[in-house]
Amino acid sequence: MRSLDMSVEFINSTHRFQPVSEFPVKITDIKVFPTKVGNHNQFLVKVETDEGIYGWGEGGLANHERAVRGVIEYFKGFLIGSDPMDRGAHWQRMYRGQYFEGSLLLTAGISAIDIALHDITGKALGVPVYQLRSIGCCDGGECWYIVTLFSAE
Repeated sequence: MRSLDMSVEFINSTHRFQPVSEFPVKITDIKVFPTKVGNHNQFLVKVETDEGIYGWGEGGLANHERAVRGVIEYFKGFLIGSDPMDRGAHWQRMYRGQYFEGSLLLTAGISAIDIALHDITGKALGVPVYQLRSIGCCDGGECWYIVTLFSAE
């Protein structure tokens, strides 16, 4: 398997990044799919590449799907043509490259794109996404969940 250099070089002092990667994969399109599942809204994003690899991500802000779609369309303008393997550089540009960094709308859009980029990277490297996040380092661990019970009364 080829090694992957995930370094990033800043060009000038603007928020443009020069990806440094051995894989010549480029983002060609980002599509949004606001859907309704039961009584809940779900916001899916599909990031496509020139190599035919695609990734799915989810992010949303209940009842603000149109606004998140606008954020994705804005990010799409500078992500098209870039290397999907530069997840960290893309996250920094999306989060810190805005006048109002870290708003709920921005982070909902960033979340969906970031998950899709992880999906693409996992597929390109032939590994599950959890290995990219170093979660698979243990044989077991605690798992937390929340259950809300409603009384029939």
